[in-house]
Order: sequence, then C-alpha cells, then structure tokens
Amino acid sequence: MKIPNNVYMTFTQDSISTLVKGLRLKGKRIVFTNGVFDILHFGHVDYLTKARGMGDVLIVGLNSDRSVKKFKAISRPYQEEHDRALILSSLRAVDYIIVFSDETPQELIEMIKPDILVKGADYEESEIVGAEFVKSYGGRVNRVELVEGRSTTNIIQKIKESRILVKAIKPTDQIEDLVKAHPQLNSFLISKGVNCIVCGEPAWGTIGEFLERKGFDPDDILSEINRNLGLV
Repeated sequence: MKIPNNVYMTFTQDSISTLVKGLRLKGKRIVFTNGVFDILHFGHVDYLTKARGMGDVLIVGLNSDRSVKKFKAISRPYQEEHDRALILSSLRAVDYIIVFSDETPQELIEMIKPDILVKGADYEESEIVGAEFVKSYGGRVNRVELVEGRSTTNIIQKIKESRILVKAIKPTDQIEDLVKAHPQLNSFLISKGVNCIVCGEPAWGTIGEFLERKGFDPDDILSEINRNLGLV
C-alpha cells in the first residue's frame, strides 16, 4: 500500500519547516501529540479525537520501532512502524503522522512549535516532554483524561489469559486454571460421576493427576473432554 502524503516515514528540518509554514499561512492552530499506538483501540481513538478538537490540525509523532524498543521492551512493538502509521492515517482525527526515532519527541516538538501540546492525564505536566519549551513561547500544554480500562497493556493481558481457551486441555494443566477458563468443564466431569470442585474450591494438582485418582485414563477422558468443549 502506498504511503499517503500526510505520513512522513522520515523527516528533515526542511520538510517539517515546509509543512508548518504552509499550515501557518492558512492560519491553522497546530496540535501535537505523540505515542506508540501499537494496538489501536477505543481509548486511542477517543484521545486523538479530543486532541484534534483543541485546534485545527493534529500532528501525531509516532515512535519508530527502534525508539519503542529502547523505552518499552525488545519484543515491542507488535506492529511495525509502517503499519502503525497507515492505520493512524485512516483516522479522521489525525491530519499528519511523523515517525521519529529519538527516545523522546523533544527535537520534533522544537521543529514544529505547536500551539498546543497534548498528552494523557496519566502524565504530570512536569513529566511531559516539550512542555517547558511550548510554554516558553506562549503555547498551551493540555492533559487529556483517558478512557478507564482501555489500554494496549490490558488488551495484551486479556490475550495472554485467553490463550488457554483455544488450546486442548493437557494432563499437566492445573485444575484451578482450567476451572476458571472453562466453567463447563466441571459439569462435564459431573456427568462422568466426578466433581473437581471440593468445598467450593478447585481440587488440587493437575487434571491428569485428578483423573488418575478418580480411576480414569487421563488420555482417554481428556480426548473426550476436548471434543465436547470444542478445543483444538
């Protein structure tokens, strides 16, 4: 897919100056924010929409893959910068995306000199990169309240927790984990004459050990359980 004209995968002082000069000549108030936007979710859309509403043009500084690995983790981002930029460019709230490789957007902010610098309210103003610079020429620094419970971290955690749901149950799986992931498991076992809930709590140990204690061949009964639960 061709890179849209409003996406700067690389930039120079001249290219940013040309962009900003054109916007200033049109009398546009420039809003700037930055982030990784790795797994785009409703919280991101709400945040960017609010930021866009503070001015006429929203420029998003997008952390490059290299910069993300520096301050998050070597395994991040999950989506490469090219894809993240294209996804962001499809949002109505976003006018321009500029990919930067520094650990912070300080240099980019100094090039753009936005009228309004926006960051999430989870940051104190003293923690916001570029805040002092923007205020030095009369610009504003706005902190946006984030949508509670909406974050990339939460999505990743839910994915990790749900992985057991798409895997076949193995003899070595802990009963406590299985009961949480598969509420219907105990109902199936009850139909076989056993109950893995004892005094309101899951039985101890692995499902294989439990079935053996109850006189079942774990491989046979687990094959039947997996078929009935529709697991792979």
